[in-house]
Amino acid sequence: MALLNRFVPNYFSFEKEFDFNQLAKLTSQLKTKSYHSSEYSIDLVLHGTFRITGLETYPFFQGLLAELENDFNPSKLKHNLHLYFNLIPGGSSDIHTDPYTVYIYGLKGQTVYRIDGEKFIVNPNDLLRIDPGKIHQAIATDARIALSWGMYDN
Repeated sequence: MALLNRFVPNYFSFEKEFDFNQLAKLTSQLKTKSYHSSEYSIDLVLHGTFRITGLETYPFFQGLLAELENDFNPSKLKHNLHLYFNLIPGGSSDIHTDPYTVYIYGLKGQTVYRIDGEKFIVNPNDLLRIDPGKIHQAIATDARIALSWGMYDN
């Protein structure tokens, strides 16, 4: 099933909430890589956006991944799963584009996404599609955690 609308509220619900305690558990259990994913001032590091990669095998996300694969990846393209988080309101990603389709899934808190001048508010369980080449930015309205699932052919 293709996501006909760019935004789907309450796309998928986990049995247990994913919060910052789960985030700490995830980083201690997996051999993930973590990055500072936005420009930041050396004095304001915690105002930035952080990214964790290599989550495709983390058990907590398997139900969501299966649903996404079934609904949006009939050609079985390669994919990645990244987690983005901000610790304070106002933290934002850099303005950027991606060369492939990205689906954003809200886990915790609220994020405003600006996509080519349109605004979308993503809450927990919401799903947002960002098409290739679309200029976008994420802005945290409070402490937030979101997943980014990208599909690509090479």
